[in-house]
Amino acid sequence: MTREEALLAIIQFSTNKDEAFSQLAQYPKESETKLVHVTPLMLINNIKLYTQNLITSDDLEFWANFIEIREDINFNNVEDEIYALSNPDLMGEITVTKMNRLISILENPHIKH
Repeated sequence: MTREEALLAIIQFSTNKDEAFSQLAQYPKESETKLVHVTPLMLINNIKLYTQNLITSDDLEFWANFIEIREDINFNNVEDEIYALSNPDLMGEITVTKMNRLISILENPHIKH
């Protein structure tokens, strides 16, 4: 598994994400190149995993923290959302109601909410 494949497995909650963490340990966190990009659709898909009770709020928070610390992941398109998910103590608890609202905002960015 390449570094890029490992990163994608983790950020997409793939079934082999545990193996991906092990593989990723072989590589430094530092990187001059952004190998993967977190898109709004990726974020929506992961939030839906939470709203469908397939992952926990702790899983979602851990995921967001993982993305924030990696220099090889570009998340500029969802930076504010990742910050909010990684800091529920500051930004408010992760709940199904809030996540459904966030999905609506992400799916309809041109509609005033």
